[in-house]
Amino acid sequence: MGGDLKNYFEAVKAGQKPLSFGLRRPDEYLLFGDISYQIELGYCDLKKLSSLHGIDLLDILEPVISQWRRIGLVKLLDVCLYLTTAGEFWAVNLAQILISYLQEDR
Repeated sequence: MGGDLKNYFEAVKAGQKPLSFGLRRPDEYLLFGDISYQIELGYCDLKKLSSLHGIDLLDILEPVISQWRRIGLVKLLDVCLYLTTAGEFWAVNLAQILISYLQEDR
């Protein structure tokens, strides 16, 4: 369509979807959204997300999680991460690090 209003209306009248371009999201898009959402709430249920998305998150993310546990950003209970007060301060960064780490692992 290229931003041309005339072509837009012609496409609609012809029963076509007036799209200029499309975007394919990565297969892990929903997983990344779930991680961000949960971290924002102060936790990340790795067991549930692993089951839901068919990936062993604890195994993949173990090096990052171990480091965060050592410096007091998270606690791990029953395969669920819980952010400490310090972790809550860095929540946005933690979510992005998890997502970036998963993207590198692929």
